[in-house]
Amino acid sequence: MDDYSSSKFTELANHIWSVADLLRGDYKQSDYGKVILPFTVLRRLECVLAPTREKVVETYERYKDKGIDVDRFLRRASEHSFYNTSAYTLKAIANDPSQAAKHLLAYVGAFSPNAREVFEKYEFPRHIQRLDSANEVIAEAIRVAAAALNPTDRTLLSLRSRRAAILILGGDFRRALPEFDALAETYARIDGPTSDDALLCLRQAAHCRAQLGETTAALRQFRQVLTHVRARSGDASPTALELRRDIGFLLLAESKTTEAAQVLKDLHEDLCLVSGPDRPEAQEVARVLRLLNVFTDA
Repeated sequence: MDDYSSSKFTELANHIWSVADLLRGDYKQSDYGKVILPFTVLRRLECVLAPTREKVVETYERYKDKGIDVDRFLRRASEHSFYNTSAYTLKAIANDPSQAAKHLLAYVGAFSPNAREVFEKYEFPRHIQRLDSANEVIAEAIRVAAAALNPTDRTLLSLRSRRAAILILGGDFRRALPEFDALAETYARIDGPTSDDALLCLRQAAHCRAQLGETTAALRQFRQVLTHVRARSGDASPTALELRRDIGFLLLAESKTTEAAQVLKDLHEDLCLVSGPDRPEAQEVARVLRLLNVFTDA
């Protein structure tokens, strides 16, 4: 797997972890990893298997009723030591929100035993059901609260934020996006556009747009957040560095290589100053810059 692909996986992991703050109350902090890490692993495995996915499904359909052990045929078809026999993808699952939990359980269950064992150790199937249940519970709580509370009531806004975060963890970016957009507007109106809650929701909306392929709009929102973060805490704060990285990789996704290279080169210099060149964040950006032929070890 090339360095750019690895950076995209890191981007996904960072984004999923950024949702954790919105899940307070539904999960203990010590349990965040039980939900977040399996989603990250699932997406990575899906990307690794993508080139041979159709071949594996065809092989499985051909041999499943032959009364033989098909494992070796499926490993050969996948070109890896693991495989998945389902035709599902996370994107397809997200496009049918009402059946997301059911389809996600089927998807995880279709992995080869060695890969499925990873998810079982995290009790991932149980957490899928819990997230599905939590989403329904929170949705009902929002409906009740909305009837009794002012639309800008803090309790209601907190419930909406948690539900949107759960939608993201379930891969339902399309439904989470309008909710984060609306929350960002509401927090900006009542607390100001530079408030922590307004910027957090705006950033989550940008992440949703990036996952949905709306890269131009996502870039605009990331830059909007970065402008406020820079004004408040400078260009080298942890949040600013993360946003600059998001922007650089999105520019690459839009094939704006020259602009991306400049953003990432400046970012790499600041990462080296702040935490040193040997830190994983700096090394990751350095690898991408080498691929773009704008960085050397000299």
